[in-house]
Amino acid sequence: KHSRWIFRDYDCFDGLLVCLVMNMSQEIPASTFTADLVFLNKLSSFFKWHFEKGMGFGENDTWWRGVGVRTHPHEGVDLCYYTNVRGRRVYLGLDTYIPPLYPGEVIKVFDDFIGQTILLKHVFFNEKDCQLYSMYGHVNPLFHITAGQEIDCTEKIATIADTALKNRPMLSHLHISTLWLPRSFPAETVEWGMENDTAVRFCDPLEFFE
Repeated sequence: KHSRWIFRDYDCFDGLLVCLVMNMSQEIPASTFTADLVFLNKLSSFFKWHFEKGMGFGENDTWWRGVGVRTHPHEGVDLCYYTNVRGRRVYLGLDTYIPPLYPGEVIKVFDDFIGQTILLKHVFFNEKDCQLYSMYGHVNPLFHITAGQEIDCTEKIATIADTALKNRPMLSHLHISTLWLPRSFPAETVEWGMENDTAVRFCDPLEFFE
């Protein structure tokens, strides 16, 4: 699926050795995020994600106020609903446990306008020597999620934050962004609102989903 990416270095997550070969183009495996979320939350009736207009990457519409326009194109995807095996739309509850897209290192946890955001660094590089990062917005991080923590792909990292506590007009949801940063970029400075920074390359998280 992603044949242009380059793996570098070696790492180990919970005894699983990930062998990353310098200067050899290999595929990034599809993320098991959806399967891990379904397993962690025992969502036996899950069939597929449900997206309203405005929830997708690069879209300009809002999805929480009827017809509206965002201040800038959406830099990620919003996960709020899924379709069950009976074809019914189901709301993703506040107690939903969130796993990461891939194993990685917590770079920072910072506030957003609903809850908090977790920034993770992964071991994948692209052909421009930029490294893959993922962001999980509008969440309540679990107590052990702190900068420097190594995270496994099946680990619970957060639950969904309640928009009612901040008097926000939309339903509570998980926002996921994926981005490529140059090796020299100070990742600890990443914040929301960097979509116009030419060094920060956002991409569609669904490209990595299984």
